Amino acid sequence: MSDYFLSDPFEDEKPLSSDELTRFRTLAGLSRSELEKRVGINRGRVRAIENGYLRLHRWESAKVKRLLLEVMETRGRQIAECLRAGGSARAQGSESSSP
Repeated sequence: MSDYFLSDPFEDEKPLSSDELTRFRTLAGLSRSELEKRVGINRGRVRAIENGYLRLHRWESAKVKRLLLEVMETRGRQIAECLRAGGSARAQGSESSSP
């Protein structure tokens, strides 16, 4: 079997910038600590990266991208199921001011 298929599709890409990390983490609905725990990086590292004090290593960025894509895909499926069932696409726990 070729090693090509075992390689990470994100490993050759440029690591996420601090702004990209913040935007994608927020879109995925994850807190900084949730992201750190799920990716397996040190506590406080996401905050330092988002504030521009540190940068993501390529391997960290690859893990973060994979996780965020998985979370967003799952959320998209949940929204689609809710809409098919006649529900609204509001975020869980949000309140609507319209009747």
